Amino acid sequence: MSPTLFLSRSHRGRTMLFFALAALAGAASAQALPGPGPFGPPLPSAEELATIPSLSATQQSELRKILAERADALDAAREKSRAALEAQRRRDRAEFERIETQSSDRIRALLGDDGFRRYAEWMQARRGLGRFDGPGGGHHDRGGPHEGGSGAGPGAGPGPAPQPPHDAASR
Repeated sequence: MSPTLFLSRSHRGRTMLFFALAALAGAASAQALPGPGPFGPPLPSAEELATIPSLSATQQSELRKILAERADALDAAREKSRAALEAQRRRDRAEFERIETQSSDRIRALLGDDGFRRYAEWMQARRGLGRFDGPGGGHHDRGGPHEGGSGAGPGAGPGPAPQPPHDAASR
């Protein structure tokens, strides 16, 4: 069985939100850095540098060299940041899987194989109760009436079965 089988929808939602925010933070910090390409102005050509007033040819050459080194250093810093973020994502995923595997092993040891199977079926059925509706839907301890739950909180159960409407003609 997959160790992620036992992640609740809200936990998966929080995990996905964490990774999305981390990616956005990485993209935002990379965009904030000046440099060539989409992150800043491109490296000026020798012809462009020649238009700077009172700059000698040697100064133009040295300036271009410094600007190229700066662009290379910024690219290297961005790449290092991306690699660190990716490494952190891998470590986080491995830690989440380790926790899920350890929990599953402990639950199996506690309940036995048959009990574990019943627990897994119960968890699978619980997933359909709308633990997290996504953007704008909010977090629910139990599914709301629109999702088959009572909306009454943990342990409240699904609530009474809906009754057909009563009208005078059916009596």
